[in-house]
Amino acid sequence: MVVERTIARFGAVDALVNNAGVNLPTRPGSASVKDGPRFYELTTAQWRSIMGTNTDGAFYMARAVAPYLIERGWGRIVNHVTSYRTMVRGGETPYGPSKAALESMTAIWAKELEGTGVTVNAILPGGAADTRMISHEAVPDRSRLVPPEMMHAPIRWLISDASNGITGRRIVAALWDPRAGDDENLAKAAPQAGWPESVATATARPWPP
Repeated sequence: MVVERTIARFGAVDALVNNAGVNLPTRPGSASVKDGPRFYELTTAQWRSIMGTNTDGAFYMARAVAPYLIERGWGRIVNHVTSYRTMVRGGETPYGPSKAALESMTAIWAKELEGTGVTVNAILPGGAADTRMISHEAVPDRSRLVPPEMMHAPIRWLISDASNGITGRRIVAALWDPRAGDDENLAKAAPQAGWPESVATATARPWPP
């Protein structure tokens, strides 16, 4: 329904940016463990709310728009993920797992849409961002945080023709220089999405056997 309504109003859909995200209140903590509830202290409502928004919501939106973009032969899906450290840091359940799932979905969808003209990439600030998810009590000095407007340039690039053929990447906004060339930015700020080094060095038998 949302895709049809968007087309009816604007005439087309070119890109989906999965930017909706929620987290539990952020409190100060060490680099390895945030001062938040442990997984066994969470309520089912907290789990469902965060996983439902950050992971399920992105899936439902991408599933809805992908067939239309494939039919057009061009389109963009951009998923807002987080740093790897946040994905595995103590005290980050369910936020970390929800974003790790979205990272995996980015890598998988890019492969599944290869050759369709539709690309799938991830975007992340490259540090804690100055949003309402991080309270002023937790970080009084907001200059330590990544300004949200740093996301503008790489997202504009991702949803333009300039990024044709670029898929399965994770763009680190804090490392993206709007004044630099595409090749420089891709080398500096756009590694492969997922965990390519872990996959490459895995010792398990490949599939199919």
